[in-house]
Amino acid sequence: MTGLLYISTLQQRLMKGLFVVVCLVVLWSNSTNTALCSNGRENMFAQPKHFPQTPFLQPWQRIDSLQTLLQRSFGTERLALLHALTDEYAIQRPQYGLPYAQEAIRLAKASENYPALAQSYYDKGLILWEQGNNDAAQAAYFSGLKIAEEIHDSLLIAKAWFGLASVAHNRNRQEEALQYSRQALDIVVRYEDYALQARILNLMGVSHRERKRLDSALLFFHQSLAVHERHLITQRVYMPLFNIGYTLYFRHQYADASEYIFKALRAALQQGNARVTAESYLTVADIACAEKNFAIALEFCEKGRQLADSLGLKPTLAEAYFAFTEIYRAQGKFREALHYNELYHAVNDSLISVQSSATISELQTLYNAEKREKQIAAELNAKEIVQQRLTLLLVTVAIVAGLLGYLFYTKQRTAEELAASNTAILAQQRIMEEQAQEIELVNSVYHEKNRELEAERERSENLLHSIFPVSIAQRLKSGEQTIAEKFDSVTVLFADIVNFTQLSAHMPPESVVAGLNKIFMRLDELTTQYGLEKIKTIGDAYMIAGGLPVRSQDHCVRVARFALRLLEVVNEEALRSRNRMLKLRIGIHTGEVVAGVIGTTKISYDLWGDTVNTASRMESHGEPGRIHVSEAVYQQLQHQFIFQERGIIDIKGKGMMPTWFLIAERS
Repeated sequence: MTGLLYISTLQQRLMKGLFVVVCLVVLWSNSTNTALCSNGRENMFAQPKHFPQTPFLQPWQRIDSLQTLLQRSFGTERLALLHALTDEYAIQRPQYGLPYAQEAIRLAKASENYPALAQSYYDKGLILWEQGNNDAAQAAYFSGLKIAEEIHDSLLIAKAWFGLASVAHNRNRQEEALQYSRQALDIVVRYEDYALQARILNLMGVSHRERKRLDSALLFFHQSLAVHERHLITQRVYMPLFNIGYTLYFRHQYADASEYIFKALRAALQQGNARVTAESYLTVADIACAEKNFAIALEFCEKGRQLADSLGLKPTLAEAYFAFTEIYRAQGKFREALHYNELYHAVNDSLISVQSSATISELQTLYNAEKREKQIAAELNAKEIVQQRLTLLLVTVAIVAGLLGYLFYTKQRTAEELAASNTAILAQQRIMEEQAQEIELVNSVYHEKNRELEAERERSENLLHSIFPVSIAQRLKSGEQTIAEKFDSVTVLFADIVNFTQLSAHMPPESVVAGLNKIFMRLDELTTQYGLEKIKTIGDAYMIAGGLPVRSQDHCVRVARFALRLLEVVNEEALRSRNRMLKLRIGIHTGEVVAGVIGTTKISYDLWGDTVNTASRMESHGEPGRIHVSEAVYQQLQHQFIFQERGIIDIKGKGMMPTWFLIAERS
């Protein structure tokens, strides 16, 4: 359902059809079952005992207490209270929380408290995200991330990444959400922030569920719940509980799903999360509809609608109208279904308008703030110019006064004193001229040495950059002794000139070297053109890699394009050997490698790992004039490039493997 990480979006439900029956309902394992209807079926929808009867009372008391303390607080204490209030509002009433986040940002800027400023931007992003304003939320998270990186605060960096993952999820960019989540999870596990760890695991589960990977989703939800239980974290425990139940519904395990849904409902009531409470009611209604128990479905749907309407939760209200539409549609009451469908579209359209208005308002606020800052800077600059002019005037007056005093004094001196003074001045002038000549001579020698050193430095840098990638060369220059890195995803290519040994057997050594140099220089140009890294040449073989030392997402695509272009240019007129067409045998594989600098005298940057060996085998088992690739390359590029299946062949040292030939890029 919309508005939460653990609920499907309205758009996804619409994609299933305007009138598709969705959702499940629940059976509380500890409640007493009673008869539901005259045929003796057990009541799956009985509310468990010990449910809070006055929802949201205790959470609002917490907010009231925090606001009372806020009225008489200052400095860092006030900032801490503003953070706490923003978090409470994010759970209960996100529509009221933005002013507190804005005030926290203002106070943190005024006191130059950069950790608090990064946290405040995260709080602001959370409130905006809960309101459904993804654009403004993303801007706030990026502001917090920039500050956190500048002050090297790992936990605040993790929070910003988690926020960006939440925005990516809402925009249905699930792989991007998982990437941000993994980065955040690596940090929080090291720093033992268990509450944030539980939320990240829950978000990763939701992203997997949106990609229809239900087993993976349940695994992450249970991990999130285990963190809550192991460390006695009650806040937001309803998130994994709800998502486990909701995922079990998709698997038609209604009895198991009901237990988790009611646990989530009770936790949401206790913690005052109105949105989850209302949406849990709607989930119960969906299940009752699926069970053809329309009276119960309408009852719980009305509960959810009333709560959402009374608290101004428009996304949930739209969901309630959609549920009404489905219930009446299932009963064949099409007039009522049409009525609620119109209400659903009206609320949904207003949501889009509200988000656009909120985004415009946010941009206007930022524009006004920037304009005011420029005005203040201009005023300060004007004051500084006036101060500089006043200082210059005072200095000028002092110089003039000094000159007048000097003239008055010199008039009192006798002619002999003036003559003696002139003689001394001339002698001093000669000494200064001699010293100036010596200094000029020394300077010329110094500048000449500097030019020689600069030329030598440039030669050394050019040589270093010709051997190593730029980033590796910079690390070596900075004095780093051991350079070794693991890359999870790299594409490696080997290219070998077919029958070059036989071709060169009847050629002078100078011609062999010149021919190879001409070919490899052309390959070097292509490597630079496609943003790849030349690793080394081995005889008449050429090895390149994509995705290192600078990591990238499209390295496999760029290596494939490089390989196709390679087959074209190898037979250019200038590269032919004695007017004979050259043929290359090319092999490609993608996977993880270890890269680093080895050696002490003839040092080099090289790669190791099974990926390198497999790429080499692809080349050696390939065919002249063709590009032989592994299954890993095919799986990544099959929708963007055209392949010819070669079948399963015996690869030396690897066994039987399915391989393909890369033919061309799809137009």
